[in-house]
Amino acid sequence: MWLSNPSCSEIVEAVWHSSGVTDFDERILQRIEKCGRDLSWWNIFGNVRRELEKLRNLLLKAKNEAVLSGDNTRVRQLKKDIEVLKDREATMWAQRSRLLWVRQGDRNTKYFHSYATKRYRKNLIGGVRDYEGICKVHPEEIAPIFVDYYKILFSSSGHIEVSRVLECVPTMIMDEMNSLLCHAFEASEVNVALQQMNPLKAPRPNFVNDEASGLIHPTRGIRQGDPLSLFLFLLCTERLNGMIKKVEIDGNIQGISMDECRKVLDILNDYKEALGHKININKTALFFSKATNAEIKNNIKEAWGVSKIMQYEKYLGLPSFVGKGKKASFNYIKEKVWRKLQGWEGKLFSQVGREVLIKLVIQVIPTYTMGCFKIPLGLCNEIEAMIRKFWWGQRDDRRKIHLIKWKDLTKSKVVGGIGFRDLAMFNVSLLAKQAWCLLHNHNTLFYKVFKAWFFPNTTIMEAKDSGWGSYAWRSILVGRDVIQRGARWRVGNGKKKSEFGKITRCLESTLPFYPNAQ
Repeated sequence: MWLSNPSCSEIVEAVWHSSGVTDFDERILQRIEKCGRDLSWWNIFGNVRRELEKLRNLLLKAKNEAVLSGDNTRVRQLKKDIEVLKDREATMWAQRSRLLWVRQGDRNTKYFHSYATKRYRKNLIGGVRDYEGICKVHPEEIAPIFVDYYKILFSSSGHIEVSRVLECVPTMIMDEMNSLLCHAFEASEVNVALQQMNPLKAPRPNFVNDEASGLIHPTRGIRQGDPLSLFLFLLCTERLNGMIKKVEIDGNIQGISMDECRKVLDILNDYKEALGHKININKTALFFSKATNAEIKNNIKEAWGVSKIMQYEKYLGLPSFVGKGKKASFNYIKEKVWRKLQGWEGKLFSQVGREVLIKLVIQVIPTYTMGCFKIPLGLCNEIEAMIRKFWWGQRDDRRKIHLIKWKDLTKSKVVGGIGFRDLAMFNVSLLAKQAWCLLHNHNTLFYKVFKAWFFPNTTIMEAKDSGWGSYAWRSILVGRDVIQRGARWRVGNGKKKSEFGKITRCLESTLPFYPNAQ
């Protein structure tokens, strides 16, 4: 909104070209701070909504005066001013909501304003607990807690000799490559990087409840979302991998015992001291098999200083393990769907809006989990019941008539349905896709691990279910059965022989063998 006025750019350029301290970093920070102060003082737009309301009241008075005087000049001028303020208001709401689809057309609706306002209320921090567990609610007490936390998080713990780590990794960068990487940045490269930044998502100082809270000078780590973070993580992980391989080659690790556990801890400590990467104890848990002795469990937990993984905990968005209570293991999907539905104001949506949100948001939530596990049928029915209530506009305890059966709504639009997903069938289709990958993609790590563990001497089509197989494996077998029901036999040249005895005998008894048949 400010960029629509040319004087805004003039102020930024004047501040940026001003002289100050000689230190480069301090000069940039001072200019950014001064630019913010000058723009706040310059703000000629004021409160757009208050000004708009004021002009509308003046317009009503001007219309009454025009009726008596016959002069509409004042009315026309006020209408022009109101249109200008309306454009500024639309721009303000677009920047406040940060919704990309605002740029595609006019979305100045009641839902849009409600969503933007609710987003601000949701991001408001009302209180936080300090290191002693005491809840702080005053803004003057909240901000220092965040500042202290991030100062500790981004402060370096020192640097120790890294030769022990580097000697485990072979040299891959040659002198010519190193000179190219160390070359100074060119203006064109900087310009390309700046043009790739989204104007509404550019890096900016962090605030607490939209208020400046303090200055942090990080001595380690990089900004979240930095494109270099992935490469730096891989480089550091390569050194950890090299340290583990070296210990394994030297024969210092040959199995799992307390001695091996301590050696692994020594490796992690050396890695931490050299590169500064620490293990987050709060995000670390141990998993033990049923055959593990209780005393060994306690010794390992004490050595690592972490807790044992609980039954319904998740790792990378999936249950760590699935026991007999399968519905409880996947109940987090239902809770996530419920939170999404409760966060939407259904009365603000049209029927088309509900359809889009169900298809693009709600029914997408369980997709990741359904691609790995068979979700209990009862849980799928409960999620679909929540979707049906939202679709027909049912809120709280007020019941609504469901005019069309859910089975008909899940049909394609070509045959008169809406195109909603039958979650149970969708789950099975995703698992069938995994089975298809095991049948054809033999070069993947996924195939090599499952092949060696579950069907070493056969293919996925002849694999048997076993009592010791994981729930993920049993889920894939459900998808395998779908492929078997839709598979058809084809007579070939006789070079490959099927292991399906019944079908083979049936073919041999009914069809003559022709070696050259295709």
